[in-house]
Amino acid sequence: MPKSKRAESRSKGKRGELAFVHFCKERGVAARRTQQFCGTEGTSDVTLSGLPFAHVEIKRTERFQLYPAI
Repeated sequence: MPKSKRAESRSKGKRGELAFVHFCKERGVAARRTQQFCGTEGTSDVTLSGLPFAHVEIKRTERFQLYPAI
C-alpha cells in the first residue's frame, strides 16, 4: 500500500475510534483510545473503564458486514 494510502487509513481509523470514545462519554461511559503497536495481540482500539473484560475494536466502513468482521 502506498505511503499516502496508509496514512489516510490510519487517519480514518483514528477518527472512527475518537468518534466512538466521544459517543461513550456523551452517555456517561468512561472510555479512552489506546495506543497500538502494529495491532499487537491483546490490545484493543478503545478501553472502557469499569468493563475490563470488554475488547473493543472499531471498524469504520461504508457498509458493515458482520460475519467477515468476526
